[in-house]
Amino acid sequence: MIVGSLAYLLFRLPFGSSPAAGCFSLLSEFVVDLAQALVEDNSWSPAHLHSTMANSIPPLKLVTEISFVTARKLSIKILAKEISFYCYIDNMIIVCLMIDNNIQKALNAIPLILDSLSRPIN
Repeated sequence: MIVGSLAYLLFRLPFGSSPAAGCFSLLSEFVVDLAQALVEDNSWSPAHLHSTMANSIPPLKLVTEISFVTARKLSIKILAKEISFYCYIDNMIIVCLMIDNNIQKALNAIPLILDSLSRPIN
């Protein structure tokens, strides 16, 4: 919805609102597609170009004492990539290998895309 120079975007799915699911999926899938393209761009470095919203994400608690085991079969199909973004309604799923700066890219991509989409044009 656009009122004057402001655009109101639906970032959460309100239950009971019939057009919400379709409208929300259009935006959330677009954000995830842009985030995937961003992390695949080797010229992007989250150290040099990032959103201030990324600072609001709590730090990861990585457990390193657990040994690798065979994982259970996933209910969704994940293509083999170093970082993969997927979306289901309002859930953004990120699968990331813990190599190089992949974790920083995974944590910074969606906030940067959301910041870019919601920037004022005047």
